[in-house]
Amino acid sequence: MPNYLTVEATSQTAAAVAGKDRVKDGSKVGGNVLKATVQYTLLGTEATTETIKLVQLPAGARVSVRGSSVHAENPGTALTMDIGDDDLDGPAGADATDVDRYADLIVLSSGGLVQFSSVGTPDAIINPRRLNAQSWIYATIVTATSLTAGQVLTFEIEYTVSK
Repeated sequence: MPNYLTVEATSQTAAAVAGKDRVKDGSKVGGNVLKATVQYTLLGTEATTETIKLVQLPAGARVSVRGSSVHAENPGTALTMDIGDDDLDGPAGADATDVDRYADLIVLSSGGLVQFSSVGTPDAIINPRRLNAQSWIYATIVTATSLTAGQVLTFEIEYTVSK
């Protein structure tokens, strides 16, 4: 039976054969797991395309989409949003922010706990990456209908920082 290797396993295997103990990108297989828990209280006046700054993460942080979520009790008739960052990840520092890198059109309308990966496959799952610079994680409102003022949205953003 054949054995298949990920990119990291290939790198680790080559290092072991060469008598080295190293990993190509240590943040993919290790690091300190942290969780930022932040809350936002709805005003009831939020509208489509407006953003909510959630938390600023350090350079080198890697957001874990599968470990991140948002909880809302009863935010209103309809509330959907994207979760992204303002990291500069283009060539030569070109502004290449990604509004839905971590969550794409998550539905909070019914309330409850909603995982960032609950709808579709966000880019950060397919292309995991570290933040190149200290960056804001933010939510962009996609749909907002009859929002309930005073309702609290609790965001839990899990991330690692390389050793």
